[in-house]
Amino acid sequence: MSCVADRLFYGIWTFPPVRFLYFNIAQSLAVFYGSNNWHYYATEGYPLLLTTLLPFAGLGLYQTLKTRNSSVGDNVQSAIRVQLATVCVVMPLVLSLISHKEVRFIYPLLPSLHILAAPPLVQFFYPAIYSPAYPRHQPRRLVLIFLVVVNVVVALYTTLYHARGPLAVLSYLRQQHELHGVQLTNEDPKSFTEVGISAGFLMPCHSTPWRSHLVYPTINAWALSCEPPIDMNATQKADYRDEADQFYDNPAKFLRENMAGGLRYTPRRPSYTLKEENPDPELHEWPDYLIFFAQLDPTLRTLLRASSYDECWRTHNTDWHDDWRRRGDIVVWCLDTQEQDEWRDEHHRRIQQSRDKQFDRIVASFTKHTSNQQKRGWKALIPSVYSPSPPSTFASWRRSVQSLFSSKPSKSSFAWPWRQMSRWETFLARIGLGQSSSSWADRVPSWLRPKKRRPTERELFA
Repeated sequence: MSCVADRLFYGIWTFPPVRFLYFNIAQSLAVFYGSNNWHYYATEGYPLLLTTLLPFAGLGLYQTLKTRNSSVGDNVQSAIRVQLATVCVVMPLVLSLISHKEVRFIYPLLPSLHILAAPPLVQFFYPAIYSPAYPRHQPRRLVLIFLVVVNVVVALYTTLYHARGPLAVLSYLRQQHELHGVQLTNEDPKSFTEVGISAGFLMPCHSTPWRSHLVYPTINAWALSCEPPIDMNATQKADYRDEADQFYDNPAKFLRENMAGGLRYTPRRPSYTLKEENPDPELHEWPDYLIFFAQLDPTLRTLLRASSYDECWRTHNTDWHDDWRRRGDIVVWCLDTQEQDEWRDEHHRRIQQSRDKQFDRIVASFTKHTSNQQKRGWKALIPSVYSPSPPSTFASWRRSVQSLFSSKPSKSSFAWPWRQMSRWETFLARIGLGQSSSSWADRVPSWLRPKKRRPTERELFA
């Protein structure tokens, strides 16, 4: 049935497993996507796959294979475990013959490894769970709680936070397609033509799930390709560079030679407002949205400074990455000036909210400290006069306030009582150290009033 299905699909008689062995072993094309050590699956693959179950799975494999020829292995369950253990050992050994290795190649072994790890796991923790009265089992209970917490934390981090950018950016593109992708062609609302947005991914190969999440077929998207060097000799393979390698080797040269119009003729408006055909199908068309990792931001700002592209969206990618090309946030540039303005306003609003929250925290901390000091007396508020060394808590608050007001005030900062209150004056008024009056001197308590001249904001805490 498989051969007939392949014959109907490809149009010729073929057997894909044989072709797989030919490309990956005979021609060794898998090395083009990276090579690993021969012990990768034992030292990295299984630890990443099993995490905290690794010691129990290893013990289960050892116990199962050790008893394969004994009388214990005569029953059906033991025979099944022996078969599963054999597969879990033989399959990584066969896959180790290929230089290119990935954890996902051994994912099908995970259920079998769980079955083999279950007996040692139960044997180790059973007394701690069903005999809680014995204090000697307390360490095992603590170990069990630790393993559960570690798995929950790792699961939440990897599922909800780590490397979430590739999925978020595709959701953003779908939303933009729903906003701009459909245009009416006539006055009749039943007669319309669907025009999709265009997107270009200046990223290493396989950085996003691609079409599985873009969904809409009318989204005109392209990405840097990485086709393997098929039917090339050893010398040609050694010198072969795919599109992603060529781009990161020299971004300026790649954009000049592989983009329609080069760097001189970039579009001024999105394609969904004025659809233009690419005169050269072998070149990439300048898209409505350019997607790349933040480490490429300075390079593209220099190369595309004369174009209409600008940032219109950004999302967090991951805290760390072993590939320098994939480090930083995922940034989206677009040609739509309205989207650019909206993103700038949103970005400034978030920054302002963050600063306001920081300022409110400082005010709340200082107010709490002031109320506590008022109960002890005003003497504790001026440690430089009444004590040789100021309290460390007050010094830390002083540094926080000084950092907030690090810029030097102008000479006329406190000149006129009818001017608008500065942020520092508002701060003193909110914590109760000033009274509502038209004069600055009336708003500051006597112990902070200057003798000959008005102090600067830094001198108030000096």
